[in-house]
Amino acid sequence: MKKIFVLLVLTSAVVIAQPRWMDDDDFGPPMGHQRMIERLDLSEEQENQFEKIHSEIQKKNIEFRAKVQTMRITLRDLFEEEKPDQGKIESVISDISKVQNEMKLNAISHWFKVHTILKPEQQELWKEHREMMKGRMGHRQEFGHGNGMGREGKHGRGMKHGCRGECCDR
Repeated sequence: MKKIFVLLVLTSAVVIAQPRWMDDDDFGPPMGHQRMIERLDLSEEQENQFEKIHSEIQKKNIEFRAKVQTMRITLRDLFEEEKPDQGKIESVISDISKVQNEMKLNAISHWFKVHTILKPEQQELWKEHREMMKGRMGHRQEFGHGNGMGREGKHGRGMKHGCRGECCDR
């Protein structure tokens, strides 16, 4: 029973530390991918470039998420061993953090790639969009969104950002 409890606590800690960001559309609600294109009033050439950049980040994010999911399974397996090895567990957790950092850097790269194809007035809208999304995401970090807030600004599983209800109505 103690082993199961320790496993649950440690696994929960790892899950809680995972960022919730860069969903399939990478832009989040309420302004989805197509609405952003419309708002920016992209030329046909810009739209083609935008779509290419968007596809690149989606493909990379699929790879990153697959890596993280595989490492989480490895982590679970390590915890389930008869004598869990703390060093191995810490190493896998460190590897997960590295991949998550790559995801954040990928998001920044995406933002700058889009920024470079835009005209100055479109760049202002792109900046406003980033600021607006940052505001809509509640407490989310600028490019990581790693606090566990859901799409409606409510806490996801277990109030991940650690407020314990002090800053929110939940």
